[in-house]
Amino acid sequence: MGQFIDDNYYYFNGTKLELEPKGVNPKQAYGDAKVPLHLVPAPAMVSIAMGLKEGAKKYGAYNWRTLTVEAQTYLGATLRHLMAWQDGEDIDPDSGNSHLSHAMASMAILVDAIESGNVVDNRPPKGAGAFALNKYKEV
Repeated sequence: MGQFIDDNYYYFNGTKLELEPKGVNPKQAYGDAKVPLHLVPAPAMVSIAMGLKEGAKKYGAYNWRTLTVEAQTYLGATLRHLMAWQDGEDIDPDSGNSHLSHAMASMAILVDAIESGNVVDNRPPKGAGAFALNKYKEV
């Protein structure tokens, strides 16, 4: 666990945390060092859940954890849903859910598969995309 240095600082996992205001509850300092899940908007979580629910009906819940998945498959699905939404189609006609729900669910699956070591990284060889985006951005 952590320890107080003085009234202004607290050490947690080797990190010196400043306590403000003076006398902050140590639980807060401990909590502040954690992932701030409370910052994810509830409608976004609900939207992701609806996209995942549809995927669970079609393919089985957590299927990406039992079989490897290809990154490009989920990138392609995300881009198709985003393009449909950008072009004015809010609702996916197959599911009745928002295209944004499906796009976020696809990205959530990809992140989970990457973190679980269950993704096939079939991206093309590294290109100059990031360089080009930075080159042409307006300052």
